[in-house]
Amino acid sequence: MRREKLEDWARLEFIKLLGPDGDAIWTEAEDILKRKRLIEFIAQEGRINARFSGEKPIRCQLIIPIVANAEKIELFKSVRNSTLSSALLLADKLPWSAPEFEALIAAGSFIPVNYTAASIDSTEEEPSLERFNAYSAAAYLELIRRFETDPGLFFSIRGLGKEELVSFVRDSRSELWRGVVPKGSEDAPLFDQESFESARPELFELTYQLRADELPALLFKRVEGIPIAEGADVVDSVLTDLYAHIAKRAQAYGLSMGK
Repeated sequence: MRREKLEDWARLEFIKLLGPDGDAIWTEAEDILKRKRLIEFIAQEGRINARFSGEKPIRCQLIIPIVANAEKIELFKSVRNSTLSSALLLADKLPWSAPEFEALIAAGSFIPVNYTAASIDSTEEEPSLERFNAYSAAAYLELIRRFETDPGLFFSIRGLGKEELVSFVRDSRSELWRGVVPKGSEDAPLFDQESFESARPELFELTYQLRADELPALLFKRVEGIPIAEGADVVDSVLTDLYAHIAKRAQAYGLSMGK
C-alpha cells in the first residue's frame, strides 16, 4: 500500500488528466467543500448527482460506467491473488492501490456532466460533457473522501457486489490453503512452491544453542517462602531439583526437534 493518502493520489491523477488547469480546479473544488456549499449528494449505481448552493443552485453529475462482467471477474481474481488486497477487503478497507482499483477510481474513469445555473430550469441549453469544472471536481473529491469511510460505496456505484467479492475471496483462499485447486481453473498459483520454500545460503550458517538454566533455583528466589510450618527447607530442595530436571528434559526435547 502506498504511503500517501487516497485523496493525495487522486489529486495527482486529476492534475495529470486536466493538465495545467488541474491544480487550480482542484484547489477551487476543495474551497467549495470547505465552505460547505455542497447541499445534496446522491450516489447510485452508474451515477452521482450533486447540488451546490449559490445565487441559484448549481448542479452537476458524474456518470460512472458499470463494470462489465469480464472486467468484474478479473477484479475479483486480482483481489484473491493478493494477500494485501484480501486482508484490506476483509478488514472493510478499500485496496485502492491495486492497479485494477486505480483504473476505476481515477478521475479519468468518470464522465463529468456540468450544468450552468441558468440552465437548471431550461431545456434549451445542453449540459457539457467535455471536462471537469470546479463543481464536478468537488463532487468527485467528495466521493473520494467517502470511499475512505465507506468502502462499500465504491462497489455499489460500479455495479459490483461487495459481499459477493468478500465471499469469493474467503472461499477461494480457503480452498487454496487446503490445497484444493478449482476444477478447470487456469489461474496461476498464488506462489511457486519451490521459490517459496527456498532460502538464502546465509540462513543455514546461523547457529544456536539450547542449555538448561545454570541457576535453576533462581525462579524460586522471586517469590515468597513456602507458607508451611515445618519442612520448608526440604520442600525448597525438592522443588529446586525438580525444576533442574524439567529444564534438562526440555533441553533434550528441543534438541531432538532439529533431528
